[in-house]
Amino acid sequence: MVGWMPAATGSVNRLSADERREAVLDAAVHEFAQAGYHAASTTNIAKRAGISQPYIYALFPNKKALFIAVQERVSQRIRDAFTQAAAEATSPEDRVERMGTPTRASSTTATTCSRSCTASPRPATRRSANPSRRASARRSTRSPS
Repeated sequence: MVGWMPAATGSVNRLSADERREAVLDAAVHEFAQAGYHAASTTNIAKRAGISQPYIYALFPNKKALFIAVQERVSQRIRDAFTQAAAEATSPEDRVERMGTPTRASSTTATTCSRSCTASPRPATRRSANPSRRASARRSTRSPS
């Protein structure tokens, strides 16, 4: 459980609100990557983060705000990786090479997201979920001849 950690003296140290927010963002990155925005549930995000689902709404006003926070965090990590790669370069060619070569940490995250996003099927829409229903709906909307 991420919500608390036992201290060396046997007492319980609770995570601060900022630490819990970070845990929720970490969990949300994985959940959104696996399931997509619409299929991701705040219940699963809460379970991953080791908190209760209602606590997510104490940290974020709604699922959209959580998703935007995740997107901003991931975008910042990408910018930071490119900035670091460019700063360590010794020439323009080296800069391009370094920016095209993922670091170990960003490579792991990118691979995880890439595998999750490409491996998991997109959720079926209502329209395509049941072909026989679509056919009967078409029949029922036709005007009698």
